[in-house]
Amino acid sequence: MDVGSSRKFPLDIKARERLRDAQRKEAALLTRVAVTEAALERARRKHETAVATARDAVSRAELAVVQAERDLVAVSGINRAAALRGCAVSDLRRRTNRKPAGEARRGATAGQA
Repeated sequence: MDVGSSRKFPLDIKARERLRDAQRKEAALLTRVAVTEAALERARRKHETAVATARDAVSRAELAVVQAERDLVAVSGINRAAALRGCAVSDLRRRTNRKPAGEARRGATAGQA
């Protein structure tokens, strides 16, 4: 049936049945699209939550490493700590003197509150 046709319904009974069947299928598929879109949105939210949780865990672990290295430097001195860690003194000094990303964020958040 043409979109511009003046007839709203086909006159042939079989054609009307095909039209009703097609409309039922369309309705069912539209429902399926809506359900699957909602499932996709839930999956996206779950993914974003998991990524944020993992990012936070990495930040906490980075902070723990820096603090452990700082504690090692405090006990052993920078030269001995670098030798024990098997790294250059300059690298260890750089890591222990800077604020890790997680520490900087926490400070900024606390300062804004």
